[in-house]
Amino acid sequence: MFRLEQALSSSSVVSSAGFSRRKECAPEGPCRLRLRFSRRGEAAALSHLEQIKALRGIASAAGLPALVAGGHPKMSFGPAVAQGYESEAEYADLTLTKPVKEKEAFDTVSRACSGGYELLEARRIPAAFPSIEALVNCGLYEISFAEADGAPALEEFLARTSIPVAKVKEGGREEVVDARPLIVSMKKEGEGKLSLLLRFGPGRTLKPERVAEEWLGRAPAGVLRKALYWESPDGRLSAP
Repeated sequence: MFRLEQALSSSSVVSSAGFSRRKECAPEGPCRLRLRFSRRGEAAALSHLEQIKALRGIASAAGLPALVAGGHPKMSFGPAVAQGYESEAEYADLTLTKPVKEKEAFDTVSRACSGGYELLEARRIPAAFPSIEALVNCGLYEISFAEADGAPALEEFLARTSIPVAKVKEGGREEVVDARPLIVSMKKEGEGKLSLLLRFGPGRTLKPERVAEEWLGRAPAGVLRKALYWESPDGRLSAP
């Protein structure tokens, strides 16, 4: 695996939900590249569909031997990040017609990046390797807020047995979700910064700013998605 940097260093984080990172592609035939991008500035303003178009454009411009489907490089994508968020964990799997060395792939895709995207990692995975969607169920977020405006005690907030948070569904219907079982960890990280590790999945998804807003009593200043993980039943975190 070739990386520009490590998103989070922790002994509790293992690799790929139990799948070996060293499992290689076959010498010939289809292979996939697992790419991790950051998005900053203008890229943070994109919707999920606009981001898919942008990442397909980067893959096309890179000129790697990609399998083409529907006129585009064949790609699959990780969970959508909310419009307006910056991120260091935007994943895309690119299907290749033949293996390419990770360093070569990293350098080639990096040169093609534009519009607020930067490649942070490129890793070869077998064609049958599980998708990002199948390998993640929680996200790590860095939330910014104005420290001068004050902040309630986190200990009291996390001691609550239930933290009901209202969310608006499609069509304007309101739904109340208990945020407490979704919070893996929540702690202050320096002046005006909150680290929030939040579970997600069918029927139990909340935007991190809604959790932060429930704690602060006001909307936070910004959200950065730092990483995505799979949390196993015994609480271990696995990077995809």
